[in-house]
Amino acid sequence: MAKGRGRGPSAKKILAAGLLVSALLAFGPSVLASRPEAPPSVRAAAARSIPHLRWTAAFVLAGSLAAAFAKGRAGGTGIPFYARIRARRRTGPEWGYVYVLSNKAMPGLLKIGFTDRHPKVRAKELRTTGVPEPFEVEFAVRDDFARRIEAQAHRLMEEERIRMDREFARMEIPAAVSLVKRAQAQVRGAMKGR
Repeated sequence: MAKGRGRGPSAKKILAAGLLVSALLAFGPSVLASRPEAPPSVRAAAARSIPHLRWTAAFVLAGSLAAAFAKGRAGGTGIPFYARIRARRRTGPEWGYVYVLSNKAMPGLLKIGFTDRHPKVRAKELRTTGVPEPFEVEFAVRDDFARRIEAQAHRLMEEERIRMDREFARMEIPAAVSLVKRAQAQVRGAMKGR
């Protein structure tokens, strides 16, 4: 397995493999067609396949560049980095997601928090050596006032929280979803009153 945050080959390996395959497809038949020691039938077949293989090489190269870009710029998540940056610049500093995460290793506990990235990215970030199972996104809401919604949700779930310095609470998923929706409605109502 490759080192880094994601699984599978790194962006550099994807790009290197794409370049190698593209070079072999683009120049291999040309070299073979120009070799005098190759049989005439092989040289003729190689010469006929050159235009087709060059197009194939171009597509392989374009695909590997796109895959390497998506993997490398997003930290292995497949979500393009530039899209996340553009979204953050276009909106205010409180823009983001309020999410509800669950984990099979922690039955009855839910994590309610804020992220300015996609909640699936946040769930992957929380998967560390100290957590035996991956987190799953049960619910997420995107809002311009996500930071305030998260703070309000934490106030509403004060009695269910296991510790005040942690975002975990003992509650069922439908109750957590309802709590986040209620917090969003309260924040939205307060913002309209201004």
